[in-house]
Amino acid sequence: MLKGTPQKTNIKADIQSQETELLTLKEQLHHINKTLHLIPKPDKLKEIFKIIYDAIIIQHGYGICLVYEPNDTNSEFLLNFYFYDTQNWRYKIREVLGVDYTAEKVINSEDTIKLKQLIPNSEPRIIRKTDSVLKFIFKKDQYMKLKQGSLISSISSLIIIPLTVQKKISRIMIILTPEEFKEEELQRVKIFAKQAELALERTKLLNDVEERNKELEVLFKLAKEIGPSMDLEVILGRVIEGVNEIIAYDVCSIGLLEETRKRFEIYKVRGMTAIQEKWFKALIPERSEDFILWATSNKISEPTLVDAGKNPPPLDSREFRYFLNVPLISENRLIGIITIGTIHPYRYPEKSIKILAIMASQIAGLIEKAMLYQKNIYQKEKELTALSQEIKTIGETYKFSNLIGKNHQMQDIFQTISSIADTDVPVLIQGETGTGKEMVARAIHFNSNRQGKPYIKLNCGSIPEQLFESEMFGHIKGSFTGAYQDRTGKFLLADSGTLFLDEIGEIPLSLQVKMLRILQDMEFEPVGSNKTKKVDVRIIAATNQDLERAVSKGNFRSDLFFRLNVVTIKIPSLRERTDDILLLAVHFLKLYSKKHQKDFKEFSREGMKVLISYSWPGNVRELENVIERAVLMGKGRVIKESDLQISPETGPLFTGPQKIFDNLPFKSAKKEQERIFEREYLKNLLIKYQGSIKKTSEHAGINRKTLYLKMKRYGLKKRQIVL
Repeated sequence: MLKGTPQKTNIKADIQSQETELLTLKEQLHHINKTLHLIPKPDKLKEIFKIIYDAIIIQHGYGICLVYEPNDTNSEFLLNFYFYDTQNWRYKIREVLGVDYTAEKVINSEDTIKLKQLIPNSEPRIIRKTDSVLKFIFKKDQYMKLKQGSLISSISSLIIIPLTVQKKISRIMIILTPEEFKEEELQRVKIFAKQAELALERTKLLNDVEERNKELEVLFKLAKEIGPSMDLEVILGRVIEGVNEIIAYDVCSIGLLEETRKRFEIYKVRGMTAIQEKWFKALIPERSEDFILWATSNKISEPTLVDAGKNPPPLDSREFRYFLNVPLISENRLIGIITIGTIHPYRYPEKSIKILAIMASQIAGLIEKAMLYQKNIYQKEKELTALSQEIKTIGETYKFSNLIGKNHQMQDIFQTISSIADTDVPVLIQGETGTGKEMVARAIHFNSNRQGKPYIKLNCGSIPEQLFESEMFGHIKGSFTGAYQDRTGKFLLADSGTLFLDEIGEIPLSLQVKMLRILQDMEFEPVGSNKTKKVDVRIIAATNQDLERAVSKGNFRSDLFFRLNVVTIKIPSLRERTDDILLLAVHFLKLYSKKHQKDFKEFSREGMKVLISYSWPGNVRELENVIERAVLMGKGRVIKESDLQISPETGPLFTGPQKIFDNLPFKSAKKEQERIFEREYLKNLLIKYQGSIKKTSEHAGINRKTLYLKMKRYGLKKRQIVL
């Protein structure tokens, strides 16, 4: 009995020791769980490592904790030195290494593989031959300093603890102590590691949710800010800022494909000097195809990571080596590329790349709409510029210095125009057909203070009586059969400008009273409406009739005549101003020689005699037509008598074979004569109907498309048809 007592005592002591150890372990686990759950945010990871370190090192007194933490790409690790002991050993290491409380060291992907080979089963492991591991942990010069200070030899063992989250190694803890780790400690370490893993997973979930919310907030804010905008510059500027909120970059550019899909233009750049940006924007378009191939690697539907060291871009990247190219896809078409460049490779986390891809898919359509909008704006600005230039040209054409006429009657007319141009008084222009009544009307308008405002022309003789009121004053939808929509009348179109009423004597008597009212009060009601419209219009009327005789016969209201006849300009016929014939002929010769790319410089002596002696029943319009025909049919540099095809005795030579066809075979001469007839016929019809395509095509018995083709063939333009 006495002999067995010590054995029982030892067993009892062992049991008590194990119970104490289990109780201590239970208390430690309770403390670890309680403490880990109190960690509020993902940025408190250091506290997790401190808790695990304290639980493991408690039996060893002191030690050092190192943690390998992954960077964003998960292909490299960042080494952090956490010194948690309070003994002299810590201060000796800090003194030798010269490092602060926390220092960082980046190890590449190759070293990461070596590190993971130390823990093949992803389980905690004790390593007793520490020399090779310490060489791996510390830089060569640090290792030698520690060895010289006898600190390396004092490390008898170390323990490596992999912490896995979602089946991937998330962190690697390495704890060093002067005291040797025992194998039985591994089980406790595994339990502690499992608790740490749960805390890390919880932290990761919180971190993911926080980052996701932040990224969604960026996307929402971006969509809210650029959604209503159609300004491409504003949209791209906000996008380039939004990219930086998702991924920090050193340089970023946004390039867009032009409409031809062949030229790639850089629209926005951030992170370059002014010189670099200018060089970059100039170079890329010249190498568009190469750049797109480099940026997408033929994968235009997904973001592409590019290492410029292995796959150089089609330009010198120098400072920036690592690139992320995010395509902008709209309706399955590549419209542009967001290119991000950095110096460091660990700036492109996979989750952020996915967010960028989502952002790109959301904004691509908006960017394309803004591009189209900008193109339309540019086109409209171009058209407005052209229109402004045309108006300016017209204005220059009708300046007094450009009006042709040395005849004393014409000089008197020019003087009258100068006197009345800036007034608002009505003007009545009288003269035969073709004398240039509209030219005088335009001269009044374009030399007045209304020159930048509308100039509207209405041929009163070409409008059916039943439509005349609608044409003049407009109508509202449903006011009569065929009124399918509202129509704006000529008076309203001419508001603040000038309304030219040609052939004023053709206005029906029934409507003359309404015309009188608007001349007096400048107000009217559209057909079918009871709402009065007020306008500010300068009235210029023209006629080839004797209105005084029409008044005496009761065909024209006297009160309307006197209202129109405040200022009367009577244009002489061309036969009354023979001294202007050659001036006008030379003017038309230059005009149509340039238009038809001919080299005519002058008229022959016989040609000038014919021009002067001919009676010109069609006045200036006929002279213009004769000169244009002569330019078309003549040869050489001089217009001869035979080219003019007129005779003082017989008038225009439209009958019998013309001299110009003497040397042509019958079929060719006939074809040419038909062409001349067709052109003159269509031109006269267009003049008659004041350029109305509908009425001209109906009269000629051809459809509008055919008429347009013939007008194009013969160089007939609506605005050049009538003087």
